[in-house]
Amino acid sequence: MVCVLSFSAVSGLAESFRGLYEKAFQKELQILPLDEERAQKYSWVFVTGFLNEAAGWVGTYFGDEVKRLREHHVSEDQIFVVRPSSSAAIEDNSEFLFEALQKIHEETQLRLMVITHSKASPEVLYMISQCPKESNGFIEQVLTLHAAFGSQVADLFEGGNLKEKDGYLELPFSQRLKIQVFQFARKFLNFWLADGVKSLTLEAVDKIFSQEVIQTLKEQGIPISFLRGAQGQKDISSSMDATHAYLSHFGPNDGMVVADRQYLLDVGTDLGIFDFDHADSIIEWPISNASKDTRYALMDAMMMYMIRE
Repeated sequence: MVCVLSFSAVSGLAESFRGLYEKAFQKELQILPLDEERAQKYSWVFVTGFLNEAAGWVGTYFGDEVKRLREHHVSEDQIFVVRPSSSAAIEDNSEFLFEALQKIHEETQLRLMVITHSKASPEVLYMISQCPKESNGFIEQVLTLHAAFGSQVADLFEGGNLKEKDGYLELPFSQRLKIQVFQFARKFLNFWLADGVKSLTLEAVDKIFSQEVIQTLKEQGIPISFLRGAQGQKDISSSMDATHAYLSHFGPNDGMVVADRQYLLDVGTDLGIFDFDHADSIIEWPISNASKDTRYALMDAMMMYMIRE
């Protein structure tokens, strides 16, 4: 299922990554001791996305990626999982992340390979845009998974009459009912999630990533790569089938974010669209439908891609 790839990008780097992942998925990717030694020259930082606080109830966020790096003899002292608050806005978390990543660099004296998921992606990139020179001093590369540069799901839950939302009335009754439950839960947790959800609306993200910010990201020196996801309704996890159906009104999506909102046009390298839902690459069942081997293969491909010379 998840080995099928669809690439809108045709760059050499995107083709290279596709080849790495396909070989890794087929267990044919050769990783030599020299490759592992190159990986050991960096600190590896995974930055979790929205609702990361709940991941411990159902699995381990980025757990398989961490295990796989350890199998490649990267020391546990060089692997970090940073968890920005789901309740905080993108701009606020960017300040927290600058301090957290800088501290990791100071403690390890190693440059950072940063892998982000979902809401963490705009948070890290906004951080870089605000401190490009300083960030370049300790970040080697950034690779985003299912970046959330605004989502119609956030717009859906941010308020207003659901019946007035584009596409909502076209959904089957069972999926409309599930969305109503989600919206009720959002309102119930408003005291906690308010700023975090608001900062993921299309209007808020477009305001944050102004033309000035985009231009800064184009000109700064840290390589940035975007790995996007989209999946058909029949393959999507049951935890996201209703939001996936709703987002299908706007285009191909991973259950939480449409593919066109998972990267920044003309910034960095678009690695293409994978047959993943929003959780497949970072957590296990029941939230994800993907196997551990899939995430192992993805980590192998990301490692080899990021340490390339």
